[in-house]
Amino acid sequence: MNLRTAGGLLRYRAARDGRLVHEASVGLFDRYRLEAARFWCDNAPVIEPATTRSWSRCRDERPR
Repeated sequence: MNLRTAGGLLRYRAARDGRLVHEASVGLFDRYRLEAARFWCDNAPVIEPATTRSWSRCRDERPR
């Protein structure tokens, strides 16, 4: 998976839960994690309410 082109949530999860296996240069993973955290902090006020609304619609529309 190329995390450079991945969506924000995948990048956040990789930064939060990912384990370093190989690093092309020392410190690259830490820089990636910092950038992903900055992206999430900057965008969370928009992303989280939209996600909550989407999940609510899915729950409301599911077959019973």
